[in-house]
Amino acid sequence: MSVKPTKAMVLAAGFAFIWVFALIGLVAKDTETAQLAGFLPIMPFIFASTVFVRVENMPGWLQLFARNQPVSLTVNSVRALSEGGPVAGYAWQAAVWIVVLVAVCGSMAVAVYKRS
Repeated sequence: MSVKPTKAMVLAAGFAFIWVFALIGLVAKDTETAQLAGFLPIMPFIFASTVFVRVENMPGWLQLFARNQPVSLTVNSVRALSEGGPVAGYAWQAAVWIVVLVAVCGSMAVAVYKRS
């Protein structure tokens, strides 16, 4: 059984964000704080992304952020993979974000876990 590139990209991005939330959960003092602390950082990434609105329709000051953040790049690469469009530009940038998030948040989460 082979994994399709679209599924692989979504799974990889999910794996990266798991480490972000694991770090937040380890640092938070209680469950309510962890829930709020997990929601606040992800909210701008979701709502200021290309998931719902095209970048061209966003205000100029928001376009730079929306065009270069991990959620937009992942969504755009999955769309390009699904539609058969040009993938390379989005895929390598999304892959870089994924690797950086796993490396930074993963190592920090493991360090915080070992310390506790």
